[in-house]
Amino acid sequence: MYTRHLPFSPHSLSVALVALLLAGCDLTSTDDGLVGGVDVDALFAPPTADERNAILDKWADRDLSVRNFEVLGQRSEELENGDFDIQLVRHEVNGKRHVGAFIVPSEADGPLSLIIYNHGGDSGVSIDDDVLPLITGMDELGQAFAYVVPAFRSQSVEAGGFSFTSEGEPSPWDGDVDDALALLNAATENLELTDGSRIGVIGFSRGATVAQLMAIRDDRIDAVVSFFGLTDFYGPFVRQLITDALRDGSNPPPGMDVLIQDFIEPLQRGDLSIQDVRSQLTRRSVVEFAGRLPALQVHHGEDDPVIPTEEALALDDALEAAGRSADTDASYELFIYESNPPYPSETLEQHDSDALPQSLQRTATFFQSVLLAETAPASIE
Repeated sequence: MYTRHLPFSPHSLSVALVALLLAGCDLTSTDDGLVGGVDVDALFAPPTADERNAILDKWADRDLSVRNFEVLGQRSEELENGDFDIQLVRHEVNGKRHVGAFIVPSEADGPLSLIIYNHGGDSGVSIDDDVLPLITGMDELGQAFAYVVPAFRSQSVEAGGFSFTSEGEPSPWDGDVDDALALLNAATENLELTDGSRIGVIGFSRGATVAQLMAIRDDRIDAVVSFFGLTDFYGPFVRQLITDALRDGSNPPPGMDVLIQDFIEPLQRGDLSIQDVRSQLTRRSVVEFAGRLPALQVHHGEDDPVIPTEEALALDDALEAAGRSADTDASYELFIYESNPPYPSETLEQHDSDALPQSLQRTATFFQSVLLAETAPASIE
């Protein structure tokens, strides 16, 4: 299903981008394309096939094997749609201890399909506040899956008053994928009620980008549900954020602040090259590898105050270029939600699944159609 509302009014764009468009200015501070000493035209030139292939090679070399897996604690939880057993777990990735959770229906007798839950923001994930409401929102279908919940490096997983934190320096979007895929490997090796043959991923905001990149990197993943994620790190939204930081040190949103600190500022100082930073942008850009995505459902609000709707539409364009259309392809669904205030959260507005009507029901139906089908879905190239 494809719901697309055009044209967009200015409130559907980021404030920074709207200001830029209304002012009629360009993204550079001088005639030669330099901003803060950085050639932004060269930095944001479209990636080449060689650049994309180099990233694919680097991804293939990463070691995501499971080491020193342990269960830190466990408890049971009674939800409206059944009882679930929760395990908080820990294992090592590249010498760093990472944490997460496994959630399994108490009465399950297997085998179960897996759903990976990728959180948004930079404050970690709460099983009680974030994941269990999702499972409840899936109604009776919530009992059909086991759930894998990573806490990305430097972030925590909380459940029942207990909290554990993953080691390592933050690596938004890129290292996050390593962490999530490594925990998936731990789940397929240690959860007896799953066989790893049917795997879906759901992600919100930062976690939505991670979910799509996971599926691009790992063809075991059969289905992705993405809520309001970044898709194009060469696009106007990211370019504007980085240009603002180069120009006047503007405070970027979570995730982007680490990218700027670790790569853009060293580029500005001359410690990194344009090509070094382009490599970082390419490996985070879903649109550059859109043809590798499996079954996909995308949710985004016109009034999203954090990630502009154009990020979902950029992915839609990339998929169309790869031969997939939400109008005709049953494996791809795009839902763009019209502005409909008042929202359940004044701070998040449409950057919140609760503000996107029927989105969780659509999520459950989508996972049912792909992961619970009688025959395993074929990978989509």
